Amino acid sequence: MNDINRDFPITESYRNAAGKIIEFSIDITSLSSGVTATAIETDKSKGKRIGYHFNVYSGTLNEALWKIRDKIKRNLATKYIDEEEGHTILTHDKLVGRITSSDIGDTVIEVDGKEINSEQFWKILSMHDGFEISLTIKEQ
Repeated sequence: MNDINRDFPITESYRNAAGKIIEFSIDITSLSSGVTATAIETDKSKGKRIGYHFNVYSGTLNEALWKIRDKIKRNLATKYIDEEEGHTILTHDKLVGRITSSDIGDTVIEVDGKEINSEQFWKILSMHDGFEISLTIKEQ
């Protein structure tokens, strides 16, 4: 095992916008050109939710750790969805998440550590009939 990997994974906890403590397992991968840091919400923390998952790349270990911690804090600072009368709604006129797969292989969007399937996504959009939309897909 590379010396840079010997102290990983580590576990760290952060508070989300709703005040809940979210626990992450942070691991690093040493590459010839730098370091990749990955933070995955622990099974204990996520329960039945899909959970949060973040990645960053940097030239050094310290910078990768700084970037992953910053990314966690920024993403947990805003709650984008909520439940109202049994429907998923936006808390702001913005939705930020990660495209991923569900347990059964369907493409879903992870938002606030929760899974939004295509049906839920279109219901959210239907609540904004007549509004303008902008969709940006970027690397994590």
